[in-house]
Amino acid sequence: MINEYTNLKLTNGRRIHYNKLVIEKLKRDIAKTLSNYNIKRHTKDFFIPVEIYYNNAIEGYYDDYKEILEELISSTSLHYEKRNRIINSFNAYDYILQKPEITKDNLKHLYDLISKDILEESSLKNMGEYYRNNGVCIINNGLFDFDKGVDEDKVEEYMSKLYTYLDNDTSKDKIDEFIRSQIIHFYFVYIHPYFDGNGRTARTLSMWYLLEKESYPFLLFNRAIFLHKHEYLKLIRKARKTGDLTKFLAFMLKRVKEELEKDMIIDNIEYLSENEKRVIEYYLSLDNKTIKNLASFYNRDPHLSINKTISEVIMPLIDKDILQITKELKETNDFVIELNPKYIKEVSYGPRTYRKINQRTT
Repeated sequence: MINEYTNLKLTNGRRIHYNKLVIEKLKRDIAKTLSNYNIKRHTKDFFIPVEIYYNNAIEGYYDDYKEILEELISSTSLHYEKRNRIINSFNAYDYILQKPEITKDNLKHLYDLISKDILEESSLKNMGEYYRNNGVCIINNGLFDFDKGVDEDKVEEYMSKLYTYLDNDTSKDKIDEFIRSQIIHFYFVYIHPYFDGNGRTARTLSMWYLLEKESYPFLLFNRAIFLHKHEYLKLIRKARKTGDLTKFLAFMLKRVKEELEKDMIIDNIEYLSENEKRVIEYYLSLDNKTIKNLASFYNRDPHLSINKTISEVIMPLIDKDILQITKELKETNDFVIELNPKYIKEVSYGPRTYRKINQRTT
């Protein structure tokens, strides 16, 4: 049998499924990466700030957790929505880190934490005890184009299917648990049980499941989504129509493998700040690795102008010899850059394989 079917159904009667042969091959690939992966970065101090940043960044909010907390403590000028969103995210992650059981009541509590003081009045009026009491449209990447969530009178039924799926866990290993977490992620978005915050809640629920299973290496999947958001949304929408999650799961496995490999490279560079780590993460995500392209990519996080990003973010890494200029592009007034080879371990990443014994700078 090529397809693996679940008991999760769409409203058109099709069952959620995926191609076993495709996914098994990707599982073998990611298992090789995991065999060399060090999870030391996945502590509470790492997990909360990084995941709050990327989970919100997927929605278009670029909040640096530590900076926001400083402002929350020292200032009352911060816009109330940003303040509430970052506090809510912190409280939600702090809650799931306690590893409570995933139940209907506990999920409602999680959503209450995520949505506190940010829902519109109309949404509040149409919320039942657990889920929405009205229909909802799913806007696709800001386009004048939308899908519908499950009809309000069917939400309870379909959420019950999700809880049953959670209870009947047949995972054999950590990679299976990650695959299961992304099926949960997709199905929650498919149901869309709330008016707002469904994406953030779905991703946080997936994280909750992974924490419960102690599948720590996969906690960084939000970063993978953020860096490939358009493809992520496109694959979710396509799967909504067919129930075939093969391409969505393949996307998540491939992208998370890349993120694990980036971590392995970054862990080989000493004394990087969290901001510098983010710059290197972005650099490793680029196809065309030039100073201007890196600055433009970094400016998805719109705190600095392009010129300030170059002078205040990228040039210090060049001065430290972490990034190196390898070629001048006179026609565009730009420079090709590469990561100093002395930081590169034997890591298979994308189309290239980096091979270098771990060394330290002098």
